[in-house]
Amino acid sequence: MNIRQLEYFIAVAETLNFTKAASRFYISQTAITQQIKVLEREINCTLFYRNKRHVELTPAGKVFLPSVREILRNLNTAIARCTSISTGITGTLIIGIVKDYVNVNFVDTLDRFCRVYPNISLHFIRQTVDTLYNLLLNNKVDIIINVKFHTEKYSNIQWKLLHRASLLAICSKNNSLANKTHLTVHELRQENLLLLDTQGNELDEKTQMLHNLALDTAISGTIYYNEDVETIFLMAAANQGIGLVPDYVPLLQQFSNKIRAIPIIDNEERVEVITAWNKENENPSLQWFLNILQISNITTTDK
Repeated sequence: MNIRQLEYFIAVAETLNFTKAASRFYISQTAITQQIKVLEREINCTLFYRNKRHVELTPAGKVFLPSVREILRNLNTAIARCTSISTGITGTLIIGIVKDYVNVNFVDTLDRFCRVYPNISLHFIRQTVDTLYNLLLNNKVDIIINVKFHTEKYSNIQWKLLHRASLLAICSKNNSLANKTHLTVHELRQENLLLLDTQGNELDEKTQMLHNLALDTAISGTIYYNEDVETIFLMAAANQGIGLVPDYVPLLQQFSNKIRAIPIIDNEERVEVITAWNKENENPSLQWFLNILQISNITTTDK
């Protein structure tokens, strides 16, 4: 049994005439008659009552007809979906985003993409810096929004700058610095500092930048490394030190009455946030997303 035989069957069932059915496919009446006979043998059913003057569906043929139509509809739908997926019109895109990153402009980019390509499903993964790069290299995600590290070491990774984030000092409202509208690095020299730790990942430029800041200012206080921003906020709220976080980190609602976020104005260090993808990735939806990303132009300038 093949698809063409099923199409022949539908044509004969609709016209109840082998000659007319054959003309739809530009074949002879004999050829279509032979194919219907082969089909009947394969399914072990007589599908038509026929003589020289009359063609009629048998009871089995009447039952078979709607099922065959459904089969061909499903097949055509599957082919259309596959074609759409191969061109990126429909499909799935997995986006990895570094923990704590929030950017309203990037949200607008996602909204634009979903409006332009409503049949491409987006799935999101929140992970640490090093985990996201590992997922990208192993094709577990299609694209990542992550802190830039030594991307030159990976020839198959391409990237685009999204955001150059400056630093915020996070302190308790009871801290002596809380009433400042801005801070200098010099004013932090005697404070305990609360920094992010990525569990020994030497390639994490975010941790390295914060660490450099602490060393360059001859910090006399203690440096506490924390696994996540929430812990930094908690310790800062308890007045255990000054947290240093990139300005893309959102202040958690539960800490809004306990802490202050104060810009550091004399520091040129920046956390570079990039979007990165594996150039060997064959997901066609990726290129459509990159096109929208280019149109959105959400890269920001230094503050």
